[in-house]
Amino acid sequence: MSRSAPLPWALCLLLCLAAPARAADPPGEMMLVAVRVNGEGRGELPALRTPQGTFLVPAASFLQLGLGPLPPGSGHSPEPDAWIDLSALPESRVAFDTATLTLDIVLPPERLPVRRLDFRTPRRADLEPLSGDSAFLNYGAGLQGGDGGSSRDLDLELGVRRGGWLLLSDQRRAGGRPLRLMTRLVRDRPQQLQRLVLGDHYADSGSLGGTLNLGGVSLTKVYAIDPYFVRNPTARLSGVLPSPAEVEIYLDGVRVRSEELGAGPFELEGLDYYGGSRNVQVLVRDAFGREQFLTRAYYFTDSLLAAGLHEYGYAAGLQREAFGSRSADYGAPAAALYHRYGVSDDLTAGLRGEAGEGFWNAGPELTLRLPGGLGIATLAGAAGGIPGAAAGGAGLLGYSYQARRFNAGLRLETYAASYANSTHGSASDRPSRRLEASIGTHLPGLGNLGLSHAEQRDHDGGEGRTDSLTYSRTLGGRLSLFTTLSRGRDPDSGSDTRLFLGLSLHAGGRRNVSLQHQQDGDGGRQSLQVTRPTPAGEGFGYRLAMDHDAGEVALSPYARWHGRRGILSGELRTGGAGGGDSWRLRGAGALAWADGHAVLTRPIHDAFALVRVGTLENVRVSLNHQAVGRTDSRGLLPLPDLSGYLDNAVTIDGRDIPLDYAFATRERHVAPPHRGGVLVDFPLRRVRAVAGRLLRSDGTPAGHGTVTLGEASEPLQAITLRDGGFYLEGIAPGRHRGRYQGPAGGCDFLLEIPATEQVVLELGEVRCDAPER
Repeated sequence: MSRSAPLPWALCLLLCLAAPARAADPPGEMMLVAVRVNGEGRGELPALRTPQGTFLVPAASFLQLGLGPLPPGSGHSPEPDAWIDLSALPESRVAFDTATLTLDIVLPPERLPVRRLDFRTPRRADLEPLSGDSAFLNYGAGLQGGDGGSSRDLDLELGVRRGGWLLLSDQRRAGGRPLRLMTRLVRDRPQQLQRLVLGDHYADSGSLGGTLNLGGVSLTKVYAIDPYFVRNPTARLSGVLPSPAEVEIYLDGVRVRSEELGAGPFELEGLDYYGGSRNVQVLVRDAFGREQFLTRAYYFTDSLLAAGLHEYGYAAGLQREAFGSRSADYGAPAAALYHRYGVSDDLTAGLRGEAGEGFWNAGPELTLRLPGGLGIATLAGAAGGIPGAAAGGAGLLGYSYQARRFNAGLRLETYAASYANSTHGSASDRPSRRLEASIGTHLPGLGNLGLSHAEQRDHDGGEGRTDSLTYSRTLGGRLSLFTTLSRGRDPDSGSDTRLFLGLSLHAGGRRNVSLQHQQDGDGGRQSLQVTRPTPAGEGFGYRLAMDHDAGEVALSPYARWHGRRGILSGELRTGGAGGGDSWRLRGAGALAWADGHAVLTRPIHDAFALVRVGTLENVRVSLNHQAVGRTDSRGLLPLPDLSGYLDNAVTIDGRDIPLDYAFATRERHVAPPHRGGVLVDFPLRRVRAVAGRLLRSDGTPAGHGTVTLGEASEPLQAITLRDGGFYLEGIAPGRHRGRYQGPAGGCDFLLEIPATEQVVLELGEVRCDAPER
């Protein structure tokens, strides 16, 4: 026996020990096949064709294909290297095309994975939720006068945001003395969608209650902190596609989305709309053009909370006394609360209440979507009164229905004589009953017609009612007609019939013309107005009004100018039935600060931004695709009209950027915090280039090749031409070592770049003096 004979056995033993333990592959032919499931291509994957003609696929591929539950006997979690027999799939059909190597798998559609289409507006991937320290000071000064003399006033509002907290304080100065109005600290919690307020605030306790002006603390659920969160119920629709098809979704016949879907179950969710009762339709069109409509009526409303959601407000503090005339007069303690919960998409339940000196009340409320999409019903009840006295009750019944061509509403409130809330503290001004009812319809081609009734009865015997008939119509697209005929009855003044007739014309160029006539028991009055609204950014607007009353004519011109640093407005009224002239001048603006930059701008009502485009002047800037101004000599432009937490598209006009500057983007989408300021920066890079001709050490052109400058992590590279010519961008002044590499070898060279304002610096001939390698 040869001494080398044991070597093959040793190698075999080593391979067996090194190989991972796994079950042997079943017998058959391994091949790469194209897979289609119910006619939809799913790509290519390896498959094993057994001698019996069945097909096996790896467990991982089976799960990737989405073929539903594993066949019986495969286990719940098979090994990754296990094989799944497709012939074991219940109620399935597997066919193989030997010519195209295509494996067709047909399953009952309902066994395929569910495809979901979400109609909720997605958050942009490039939306930047910017934040940071900022501050603003709004100011407004007015001077007015007339036959009775003149006066002046000054309004100030301070806002400081730091570290997630917002300080807001406003005051007014009139008649020679300052008056503080509201001062508060605000902190938003975006993850919890909550707002905490410390200081002065208004607290609402919901239906059958009132509104308290408190100095204290409040915690509220504010869904507006996340504008992409949908708090109300949305429409859902589901179905099963037997084969791949094109799906079109319609709302009242208007297409809102189209999708290509594969075979199997599908679900449409997150479909939100306004306007009450709507028809949601799904058109399914298969590969052969056959169409099928799925229709469902759905009642859209924001009066309900989606199932499982909470909405609440809790507030406590000291009641403000003599607000608007004294700065810091706080009285007795008071509290208010409401809490609503979405029991289901059709039912929202809640509790509410308030208490303070001289009143208390509390009770439940329900909001219900009626079966069959018949509208929204609201029920509320409460007990309340004056502390120490007998309690009384109050109730509310509400109903609303809205459709494309019809709407109706009803609201009935009743109050016992001993019931009290924060709005009606004394028995003499408490109503015993309020009733409001309305009905309206849209007449195609004829306009809109509405009828309303309102009445109130007080415990002291007072009573009043008003009945109104309204009609409106658009004529020719630019002309609108509106008219109201009303009749009111009051025990003191008796009956009074009023007629209002209005015509409005959109004259183009942002100009509108309106003509109005009013008629009542005292006679008729006419007015003519020509208006041009001020633009979103800088610009001019005006209103020219002429009124005719009792044979007298009054003129009221008004002008308003939006400048870069503020707003100026003026108004004059002369003539009229009352006699006498009056005038008013007003200026308003803001001092804004963000990221170390301070600017003067127009008043800030919500959030603001400072746009920076390097240090370039006169770069045009747009907000939400409307031109709003140009950058100043520092490259800055303030935008005082951003919306907090919403998507604000800020765009610069690339045509205003010189050619020797490069920029990464011309549009940014930013979401600043509530009443906060941010810096929206558009960094610029000055483009500096050098050109030259590379020669070898013997003076011959380097020829075709590449040159590389800088470190290996961030090198600058360029190609060389046949004569050795090269062109490199982005080189800073200084000494730079480079490397040339060509077909015949390479060499090293040195570039001396002086500081210069030239866009392209001509270096001339550059020697590659190092020995070639």
